[in-house]
Amino acid sequence: MDTKQVSNTMVDILKRYSNKHHTEKGNIQVKLYFKQDGNIGYTILKDYAEIEEQGVEDVLGLKKILGKYMDIFNLSQLVPTHIACSLIVNGNRLSIEPIELNALVLHNKKEGDKESVRIALYKQKEYLEEVKLADMFSDDNIQQVMALQQQK
Repeated sequence: MDTKQVSNTMVDILKRYSNKHHTEKGNIQVKLYFKQDGNIGYTILKDYAEIEEQGVEDVLGLKKILGKYMDIFNLSQLVPTHIACSLIVNGNRLSIEPIELNALVLHNKKEGDKESVRIALYKQKEYLEEVKLADMFSDDNIQQVMALQQQK
């Protein structure tokens, strides 16, 4: 995926939820994780406290027309696939079950004239490390997961 587009989208998500919850962008986080059913979950946090669970279409800000989301770029399928593969790859690398991992999207104050986000990996609530956005949404993660599946 295009890292610049992903970063801009994530900054927009933080802006939208900060407006909704009447706070600064830096006070909003988005937790990405595996739910018990194997799907990717999206929880909005304010000052690291969970405030609402959202679906991928709502997090991405997709518009509804006649009760259906307009998703012409298929983002509601692409984004969860990238997140799932990243959690699996990072879980294998760190010897942690992917269901125990979560990634927290955080606002990264302005760098020069650009805003961006950073991604922190956690095992439950224990901070592990920061990962690059480019690594989190790398197409290589999908290939690695496919290779892992073929080994089984």
